[in-house]
Amino acid sequence: MSSEAGRDHVHRFLDPFSRGGRCRPEGSDQDGRRLDGRIMAPEAGYYFADDIYLEWDAFMKTILVPQAEKHKVFAKQQEGARKDVERAFGVLQSRFTIVRQPVQLWKRKSVGRIMLACVILHNMIVEDEKEEATIQTDLNESPGASFALPPEVNQGTSSPMVAVLHTASLRLKHIRGQVVAFCANAKGSRFIQRAVDGATTEEIIMVYKEIMPYVRTLAVDMFGNHAVQKILNHGQRSYKRIFIRHLMGDVLGLSLHMYGCRVIQKAFEVAEHDQKLVMAMELDRKVLRCVRDQYANYVIQKCIECVPSKHIQFIFRSLYGVGKAKMLSTHPYGCHVVQKVLAYCNPEIHHAMTAEIIESVQMLSADRFGNYVVQHLLEHGGAARRSTMVEKFATQIVAMSYHKYASNVIEKCLTFGCHHDRQLITSEIIAAGGGQHLDDHFMDMMIDPYASSVIQKMVVTAEERQVRVLVGVARSNAAKLMRYTHGRRVIAAIERFLAARGTHAMPCPGYRC
Repeated sequence: MSSEAGRDHVHRFLDPFSRGGRCRPEGSDQDGRRLDGRIMAPEAGYYFADDIYLEWDAFMKTILVPQAEKHKVFAKQQEGARKDVERAFGVLQSRFTIVRQPVQLWKRKSVGRIMLACVILHNMIVEDEKEEATIQTDLNESPGASFALPPEVNQGTSSPMVAVLHTASLRLKHIRGQVVAFCANAKGSRFIQRAVDGATTEEIIMVYKEIMPYVRTLAVDMFGNHAVQKILNHGQRSYKRIFIRHLMGDVLGLSLHMYGCRVIQKAFEVAEHDQKLVMAMELDRKVLRCVRDQYANYVIQKCIECVPSKHIQFIFRSLYGVGKAKMLSTHPYGCHVVQKVLAYCNPEIHHAMTAEIIESVQMLSADRFGNYVVQHLLEHGGAARRSTMVEKFATQIVAMSYHKYASNVIEKCLTFGCHHDRQLITSEIIAAGGGQHLDDHFMDMMIDPYASSVIQKMVVTAEERQVRVLVGVARSNAAKLMRYTHGRRVIAAIERFLAARGTHAMPCPGYRC
């Protein structure tokens, strides 16, 4: 592609964001060579910037407190132009993941080519959406059709809308013909969310009829998605069915979208059984992709909650297999889905997944995300599995208590374990002190950011004779413990223990809880 064609694409991309064509402050010549008395050198490159940047000649900053008229004009034009570029760059970031990633290790030429490619793709998408908006479609013939928003929605907050929103007695019937525009507006969306609660049946029907052609577009709109979710809580069953039918065919695409995933979750909540099954089946063969996605994983979780397990065996089968439970448990989004599956799946899959998790329980306990799966299993997995995991922790309990993530697992064992489980844990922690070094051992744990939480849980769950050992160590080292934040928290836990039993409090002068 020639440089002329590339510049043309960039100008076309920036035009919608700039007010009045090219952003050139008053006082500069036609080529923008002079600006506020400074000579611009496009070859060297001047950059609009704000005050967080260094005082370099290449950075052209605004004037914070302009006094003279020319300074005011310059500040206004500079800030406006900078805002145009920021908005344009924000559009690219929201559309292309690669623009959101760090670029420190990339070559400058590669960065330029990537940005130009994104600009060209953006222009192509915009042109395609404009063509799509002109298509006349019968909703009954093609309920899955996708539309761009009507032109008036993209014109900002028009003065008539502002005037209408300031009307105290405003109701939905007063915005007939403008519902879509209101949904896509920040204040308009909030108004609709409030108004539908007290709307009449006729008003709700009017709202459904107006938004029906633009369902998919509103679902991915920053403000429209909130209005759509609220609207789905109201209305007759027949209109909800038609609404959800418009979403079908693009359930996967919407699930992968930042805002669309919220609408799909709401659709799973309000849809009837047959439509839930159809939406769920659209996720088949893409389950693992959705589980690993930061937005679609919530849709998978909602699907597991709302659809009977016998109809979504394809989801469970996708997550069931050698190494899959372990792999997904260490994933930032997969760990949440694994917990949801364990709560809703059939006994056969539950047994297989828990067996794999227990096999790797020590590794998962120390994992940033896997520890949450282990905690879930400790709380809901039953006494037998809980005891099996505690036995696997034997000889490692003290080391785990000092670990940022594994310490949470030990606390869960103390909270939900049976008497035998708690006895095994507390006995191993006390035995690790080795008699004469008991004070040093417990002091290290009491002032540690993570082990101190285990000690506090021991105070609540251990046998009284074992707690007395902790009380003795804390009393003889109270002055030292008071110098540490975590030590003070241990003292507070012991104070509560003693107060509950009517025993004299620990002598800690100047202590504050």
